[in-house]
Amino acid sequence: TIEISPESFISFIVQYLAIFEECAVDPIHEPYILATEEELRSKCASAAEIAELVGNRAKAKEVRFLGNHVEEAKKKASGLRQKWKKVTHVPRKVLRLTGLGRWVKRRKNPKTGDEEEGSFGTFSHGAVAEPQFRIDIGCGIGIETAGDEDEGSFPVQIHGFLFSCTVLSPEHVQLLVSIVTGIPLLIPSCVAVREYSRALTCSIAVALLCTSFVLYDFLEIDAVQRMEIQIQEMQAAVAMVQQRRERMLEFFGKLHQLADLWLYRTLPRLEFMKMLSESLQDAEDADMAKHLQEIVAKVGILEDSLMPLSAWESDQLSRETKKGLADSITRLTRSSADDALKQVPTVSKEMSEMKIRLLAAPPQRAEA
Repeated sequence: TIEISPESFISFIVQYLAIFEECAVDPIHEPYILATEEELRSKCASAAEIAELVGNRAKAKEVRFLGNHVEEAKKKASGLRQKWKKVTHVPRKVLRLTGLGRWVKRRKNPKTGDEEEGSFGTFSHGAVAEPQFRIDIGCGIGIETAGDEDEGSFPVQIHGFLFSCTVLSPEHVQLLVSIVTGIPLLIPSCVAVREYSRALTCSIAVALLCTSFVLYDFLEIDAVQRMEIQIQEMQAAVAMVQQRRERMLEFFGKLHQLADLWLYRTLPRLEFMKMLSESLQDAEDADMAKHLQEIVAKVGILEDSLMPLSAWESDQLSRETKKGLADSITRLTRSSADDALKQVPTVSKEMSEMKIRLLAAPPQRAEA
């Protein structure tokens, strides 16, 4: 068996990979690269190693055009749904822990008359019987939470055997601590008779009174605070989805150009290379090296006669022109490999003349 020269085989594989790079959504800026010429020269010492490396890369790397864009869009949409679920789920947790859920007026389905899942409305303090801090003898000792860990640690309900207290947020904790520490400070201040102690007593009393009013309405304040944060998150998510939508519209807008590129430029050349590869496998050992050199030379001539890749992604070429260029290459695959290699100079000359004429002509509008 005659060993093929690694240099000649690398040249052949590089030509093959250059065509395969066009199997991408953006073949100009983000080509589909299986291996580079530098990798082949540095990692492979024989033709067998080159074939093994490229074959393993091709098996491990799946070609996907629309799938990646669709999956990414689904992930973005799923993230937006999760944010909306959080907006509605957190207030329900608060209502359930505080005991206010039964005072909420829920929306009803106009067709069935049933309450809609996840709907919630407004409530009145006059109708509420369960305050945030209440005497609850025999309630036990511990901390109760409602919801998942990914929804945050608040709200929580603290049971102290004689009382129950619902804590809605860290800010709520600070207000409760100020009440608990302020009352013991107020009592001795009331007993003192000094002038500055009376001023301190009035200050503490006013602070406790204001804190009490804030605590009374803290459920609504906390809900508004949560909503403001979640609205900001929703706005950021909507902006990301909008940007993604614009990119998707741009992608599908130029999809017909990509389809023409793959159909009339990439696939015919891949078919031609496949035919040459099969002829190389069937060649006699004595003629294999010479046949490989001829393939590399003729393919190089054919590639040089092609229109630049940028012309295929614009309106410079009409559909008929693209079909004509594809037919020129497809003609080569309808004959034997030897006859095709003999025809390459003639076909390349025709395509070169067409290339010069088209590049010199004003841009044409591609047909739909």
